[in-house]
Amino acid sequence: MKENPGSKCTTGYRMLHLPLKGGGRKHEYVHRAIFQEATGFLIPEGFQIHHRDGDKDSNGIDNLCLCTSRFNNLEAAKTRDYEQIYLSRKKNGFKQKVKATSKDYEEVFPSQCQCAKALGICVSRISNILREMPNAMAHSKKTGKKYSFVKL
Repeated sequence: MKENPGSKCTTGYRMLHLPLKGGGRKHEYVHRAIFQEATGFLIPEGFQIHHRDGDKDSNGIDNLCLCTSRFNNLEAAKTRDYEQIYLSRKKNGFKQKVKATSKDYEEVFPSQCQCAKALGICVSRISNILREMPNAMAHSKKTGKKYSFVKL
């Protein structure tokens, strides 16, 4: 079987794109798949897999541990540059207005979060489109339409 290292997504983690029977694909983070395969159980809801050495490419089972979201966030905060984040948001605005457009619909939302709630699309998907895939569209199961997004 050919090795599938996964593609690197915008968060820096590697992701697998697995085909499903009957069509479509399932997306799974490599470190989560490795942990589940090695331990033999599914990751409980509300828990995350932490890279002990902080290296997102180091997916050996000895480097992965099950933890709460709070612990994972506290560990990530140790290396985060909060001053740079604050200065960037101060310059660009703390909330980003977003325009969502489909064939017969167009609306401006005061934030990505409000846009995501209204359309039933994951905030991270909208953020990825705005940041890295300007021509991409996201499908809403809530409305049954495909939307493109633009920062205002």
